[in-house]
Amino acid sequence: ITIRTPDGTMDLAKIRWIKGEVQWTGAKDKDFSNPENWSQNETPLTDISALKNNTVVIPSGRTNYPVLETEISVKEIRIQDNASLKIEEGGLLLTEKLIISETGKVDGKNGAIKLCKVTTDSNQVEEVKLENSGWFEVGKLSFEPSAKGIIFGTENQAKTKISELVCENQGGKTLEIKN
Repeated sequence: ITIRTPDGTMDLAKIRWIKGEVQWTGAKDKDFSNPENWSQNETPLTDISALKNNTVVIPSGRTNYPVLETEISVKEIRIQDNASLKIEEGGLLLTEKLIISETGKVDGKNGAIKLCKVTTDSNQVEEVKLENSGWFEVGKLSFEPSAKGIIFGTENQAKTKISELVCENQGGKTLEIKN
């Protein structure tokens, strides 16, 4: 990023990415938390926290696919056809929406996913959603009852396996499971 001011000085307290789509490149390795593996508008990320307010896409045709071993927050994550995400033991994906395409795969049998509000904006999240057309397995799936939770299988061949399903807190919220 090059910034020029009329008097030649520059004062930046903070650089903020414009909300948009961030793509997995896997350019460095399989580490989900490594910003060198992500790109926004063909520019490598310098800070992994930029994922928090963005839609993340894991496309097909990559040499390396992400492996998550820590806690990470992502507004929305889309696993495209023939792409995958692995969540290891100790890995926790916090997201408002997870969408898995027909031949996409999420292997989280040793990890966890929490469907919840992750963005810092003031808007209330109406619903959190897992939409699976491919293959999905997770050790623990939880959702925050501040929103309606939806687990949705969109294809007859979609496989969804959840070892533990948890609705955190209590009181008057809905979890909808559809096919």
